[in-house]
Amino acid sequence: MIQSFTAAILALWCAINPSLSKGPERLAIAKAIAAVHVGPAQGAVLLGEGHLHDALVEAYYAAKESEVRRFPVAQAWDAKAHVSCGFLQEPCTFVDAHLGDDAAQARWWAKEVGLRGIASVDSSPSRAKARVAWVSDYMVRVYGTTKDDIDLTSGLPRE
Repeated sequence: MIQSFTAAILALWCAINPSLSKGPERLAIAKAIAAVHVGPAQGAVLLGEGHLHDALVEAYYAAKESEVRRFPVAQAWDAKAHVSCGFLQEPCTFVDAHLGDDAAQARWWAKEVGLRGIASVDSSPSRAKARVAWVSDYMVRVYGTTKDDIDLTSGLPRE
């Protein structure tokens, strides 16, 4: 299942920009995000749709926040001031303590969203809502649903 989620994440990045799905760093980040949302530790659904939807929203954030780079070029004031770092633009104190630990950073993001909602990882509630909506629309176009009833091998709803 982790491989299926990883493939779905890479496909999403490719849909945004084909260069986002290339390279070992991006594969490692995709695997880390997938692992958070698959398996016995996945816990409750974060955004009400399904675990794949949650994974793809997190992946979308990685694409938009850092172009899926561990060390993105600082562009926003918070990155330039060493407030937000890493592929998900999380608190630099956390990222510095977990440098190179993609799984820890992916878990932190999911934990924050689970505890405080999607707006907790975005400075703009309307942008957060739009990002979730983009992923939902993408999933409907690709899989026909946003729920976890998708067979990722065939891309069709499970019987």
